[in-house]
Amino acid sequence: MNIKYTFGIVFFLSISFVKAQEITEEERSFYSKILYGTNQPILKKENFVYKEEDFIESDFFNEINSPKEIENCLDIINKTGKLEIKEWMGDQNLFFTSELSEKHKDQITDQLSVDLITNNLINAKGDTIKLRNIHNSSTGYKKVKLKTEISKDITDFENISGDVIYHVSFLIDYDKIELSTKEVGSKFKLNNCEFEFIKIINNKLVIEKLCDSEIDINVINFSKGNKVIKPYSMLKLIEMKEKDESIDIGGSFSKSNTTVSKPVYEIFDTNPKISLEEFDKKMTVELLKKVKSSGKYIIVKNIAPFERKCKSNLVSRLSPSRALG
Repeated sequence: MNIKYTFGIVFFLSISFVKAQEITEEERSFYSKILYGTNQPILKKENFVYKEEDFIESDFFNEINSPKEIENCLDIINKTGKLEIKEWMGDQNLFFTSELSEKHKDQITDQLSVDLITNNLINAKGDTIKLRNIHNSSTGYKKVKLKTEISKDITDFENISGDVIYHVSFLIDYDKIELSTKEVGSKFKLNNCEFEFIKIINNKLVIEKLCDSEIDINVINFSKGNKVIKPYSMLKLIEMKEKDESIDIGGSFSKSNTTVSKPVYEIFDTNPKISLEEFDKKMTVELLKKVKSSGKYIIVKNIAPFERKCKSNLVSRLSPSRALG
């Protein structure tokens, strides 16, 4: 998660300097150091501990929803949905709550998600009820409970009228594709989006997304004998680290995807051990501008290396949405 937030900061900074007409040497050096610090660990060889087990489908895939189950849950959400403006932690918030069907009470994040996408609420004065972080609502436990903070400019909450629209998304299937070293350099489709398979680097798959859609991607890493790579439990990792301080608990327990701009990737791919001084010499003003305009590669990480003669499955969830309003 830290890597993700770091990239958000870098992207914001890159927009700032690309829009500027001129970049001073001080600014160039500053952005160069940020790019080096945030990207240098991405392609570095990592050694984590992991186990190999027989593949059990339910460990990786949730039960999909039938059309009847989806309609039943939507009907309950429509009938029990309630919209309120209430104070929480000193701020006014818009709350949407509803019950769920029995099947979905324990599966809010796995099989079902609810997001606020449109707000048309106004007060008696005609002022729009502005919402902050409209896309960052979350669900509650065993029911839908969305909380979205209202902008502090609004102080009059009398006679609120208007409407809001929520999108409810259900898991209906998974799209899967099997990859190995033989497919490096080829293109493939996942969830109606085309990708190019760039390279395998130890425990990382480098791919390029060639569509504009937001696609979630997970990887299942198989070893010899068709065994699947799995992490140890956190408790077991803590016990192992007591005997071996070199074990990276966080890296051995979780895997994540991140992105890296093409020019930066090419520098580290050519020379993974490049020093900050050498990197800084390459990161000219012209190259800094290309960092924003040249696109990005997706780095799909796993806790174990992708072996040359073994397969990996890339998986994406299919979750069409339905509007509620």
